[in-house]
Amino acid sequence: MVGMAESPTKFSTLDWIDQVDELGIIAGGMQDGAITLWNCKKLLSNGDPQQLMGKGCISAAQIHQGVPVQSLEFNPNRKNLLASGGSEVLIQDISQNLKKPSKFKPGEPNFHEGSHITAISWNRQVPHILASASENGKIVVWDLKASRSIFQFTEPSTTAVGSYFDDPSQQDTYTCAKRTRMMWNPELATQFVVANDDDQSPSFNVWDLRKTDYPVATFQNIHYSGITSISWCLADPNLVVSTGRDERTVVTNFKTREMVLEFPST
Repeated sequence: MVGMAESPTKFSTLDWIDQVDELGIIAGGMQDGAITLWNCKKLLSNGDPQQLMGKGCISAAQIHQGVPVQSLEFNPNRKNLLASGGSEVLIQDISQNLKKPSKFKPGEPNFHEGSHITAISWNRQVPHILASASENGKIVVWDLKASRSIFQFTEPSTTAVGSYFDDPSQQDTYTCAKRTRMMWNPELATQFVVANDDDQSPSFNVWDLRKTDYPVATFQNIHYSGITSISWCLADPNLVVSTGRDERTVVTNFKTREMVLEFPST
């Protein structure tokens, strides 16, 4: 271990960007709705080991008003922009004032209202395009230049339970809160992958903005239970890695749809 700091609140998510200096800045999404920014050089510097609380913290702003921040991401092309999700998507601009970054919305209305955002992803090819996903299965693609959504859809999110004598008309339903994950294809600007932790349907889909009626690819039989995280390989866009509640980490070839590698579980 080369550096350490403490925070009074638990972290939910992290991202790291090479801004300010060679070591960059770490952004932390906190369980109390705050966004914290940390100076990596100060985290690695020598100091009093008893003074770890807040060491290297540049700012701590209550951005999402008590709603846990489950996802945040710096824009890989415009590194001053940090998008995060609580009950809505907000974007901070750290270029003018690191201690008090300005913030704005990607557009109106808030399509995630009544739910919690679980994924944020900047488009790798088009810097002003951002996507977000929430527990209710809503996927939204935002155009920051137009300040509006250009695409949204909702995955099925209701499950029938509590049948009366196997009579479907008497079944009760409830809306499942799903931890939906997503990421843009680093090579093709119109495609993104979506997965969630639904144990009943442990598959992930690839969507294309040019054909929005149905997924262009569906990957099944990769996991035996819900998918908890998924990521597209930036070095080789043919590869997608996913982890699931089945305690498996699997690398899949996106083009052939074949499983390439499974990491051993502990």
